[in-house]
Amino acid sequence: MDRYVVHTKSPNVSPIKRKREEEEEEQRALGVGGSASPQKKARKAKGKEKAIEHEHEVEEHTTASTTSTTTVLTSAKKKNKTATTIGGTLPAGVVAKWTDDGGVEGMEAVRLLDGGLFRRHPQFIEPDEAARILAGLMRDIPWLQSDIRVYGKTYKSPRMQCWMADDDVVASTYLKTQPTPWSDDMRALRQRLERTLGCRFNYLLLNLYRDGRDHISFHADREAIPEGKGVIGSLSLGAERRFVLRHTATKAKLEFAMPSGSLMVMDGRTQESWQHAVPKQARVTQPRINLTFRIS
Repeated sequence: MDRYVVHTKSPNVSPIKRKREEEEEEQRALGVGGSASPQKKARKAKGKEKAIEHEHEVEEHTTASTTSTTTVLTSAKKKNKTATTIGGTLPAGVVAKWTDDGGVEGMEAVRLLDGGLFRRHPQFIEPDEAARILAGLMRDIPWLQSDIRVYGKTYKSPRMQCWMADDDVVASTYLKTQPTPWSDDMRALRQRLERTLGCRFNYLLLNLYRDGRDHISFHADREAIPEGKGVIGSLSLGAERRFVLRHTATKAKLEFAMPSGSLMVMDGRTQESWQHAVPKQARVTQPRINLTFRIS
C-alpha cells in the first residue's frame, strides 16, 4: 500500500515566464540589473529588511533545535493553514506526509505537491570519512569557475565546478570541458548510492562553495525531467549550508540544513514543479563541496 498522500494540482506556468523568473533570480543573486523606479527601490529595500529578519529567525530556530537539523518554512506570500509534522510545520497542501525512514534506515521522506519526492538522510557518511573525502577533493580536483550569461552580460559563476562521467556521456551542459576521470572515492560513493537508491548514475557534478558568499540561486535541473532521469542524489561535505525548495506556482518554501555527510535525494516530478537554491550565508567562512550524482 502507498504510504503517501499525493496532491495532483499542477502549476500553470509558461516556459517563457519561468525562464524570465530564473534570469531575474540569477540577476538579483549577482547584484546586477537596470535602474528601477523610486517605488520599486523602496519595495526592494523593505523586502531586503524582511529577508534579513527572516534569516535571523531561521538561524535562531536552527540553533535552538536539538532534535532535528531540519528547518521548515511556510509561504512568504500569505499565511496558510498548517499541519504539524516531523521537522516542524508545513503549509497545508504543499507537503502531504513525512515518514520515519523513506524506505532506507535513517532516511526521512516527503511527498511534494505535484508529484515530487524529497528524501533526506542527516548522516549518510560518517564525519571522519566526510572530512577525509573533502580534503582529498580540495587537494586533487581541477576546479573551474565558469562564466554565466544574464540578460546578455557575462559574469563569473559564484561557485567552482568540476564533473566526472562514464565514457559514453556527452559534454556536460554545465561545463564544456572534458570530464575528470572517476576517482576511487567517487566511484565507491556512486556504488553505495546506487545500492541504496536502486538506480544507476553515469555522471557526477561537483560544486565547490568556497565560503558563504558562494551560492546558487533558484533553478530546476531540467536535464532530470525526462522519464527515467529524475533521480538526483546530493551529498554534502564540509561547512553546513541551507537548502531551500520553492514551489514554482505557489512560491511556498521548505528549508533544510545540510550538515557534512548528509544526503538529499530529489525524485519524481520535483524538477518539473519545484526549484531549489543554496542562498548566501555571510557568517559561513569554511568551504562546502556538493556532490550531485545524476543520470544523463
